[in-house]
Amino acid sequence: MAQVHNCPDASAILTAHGIAIVPANQEPRAGETRAVGTLQQIVASRGKDHAEFVVMTLTEAGNGRACLNKSMLWAVSDLVLVAERNYPDIMRNDVEQWFSVFDALALGWLQAYAADLDGIVPKRHALVGMIWERLTRIWDNQPARCSDPKTLS
Repeated sequence: MAQVHNCPDASAILTAHGIAIVPANQEPRAGETRAVGTLQQIVASRGKDHAEFVVMTLTEAGNGRACLNKSMLWAVSDLVLVAERNYPDIMRNDVEQWFSVFDALALGWLQAYAADLDGIVPKRHALVGMIWERLTRIWDNQPARCSDPKTLS
């Protein structure tokens, strides 16, 4: 995989997690992304360790390797910050809870729901809301208010 010259940190993170960078005119498959510039923006604004954790979250999740696009990368980045603020003990001492939530989520379906909002609501923000609702419901042990409490997606 060739390194993208203006995105060295992002290229290194993606390579370390076995993610191939594909050209902007190519539709990525699972394990591929064309959002290397987005990840480099996350590195620049939130740090390399943060960006690495974002990629690790998606690559370790059951179906997250198919969701490595601009909207999902930024959504997970935002969620990391919100979770660190609202659930610092989990994020510092039991991060496996974080990974288990993402492992259970049907991220592809959530992206499909967010796509229906395109042009009206930014997909990044829609994804943050949908995932945060599910995450807090699980961590706070609350029943679902709008869906079957036995499902996460």
